[in-house]
Amino acid sequence: MRQEVALHNPEAPRQQHDCEWQFLRLLCAGNLPETLRTELCANTLAAAFTEVLNRVAFEEICRVTTRAAHGSAKALREHLRSRLTARGFPDVDFDDLLDGAELETGDVVARIRSARHRLMS
Repeated sequence: MRQEVALHNPEAPRQQHDCEWQFLRLLCAGNLPETLRTELCANTLAAAFTEVLNRVAFEEICRVTTRAAHGSAKALREHLRSRLTARGFPDVDFDDLLDGAELETGDVVARIRSARHRLMS
């Protein structure tokens, strides 16, 4: 289905990339409740990500999230850079991925649920 959309809309790959990146940024948000981050990691398939970097970033976010006492946004900020570099992605725009812009908790929750819905459709 995604391939059909790409044939008719040359902007579709860019839109998919933006959707994936937005979801990852929100998943790293400092005030996203840890329980929601854990739930989203458990219930989102890595295969939903069309770009390898985004898929690997998602996998590493989930690994940090599921480790005991390491699921916090602080742990993501401390470990994600080295984990992605070790997997062959040293040139990630970590400032953008981990930007410190804090949204109100209700806003971040609503936005990440919307981003996940777009990602999975």
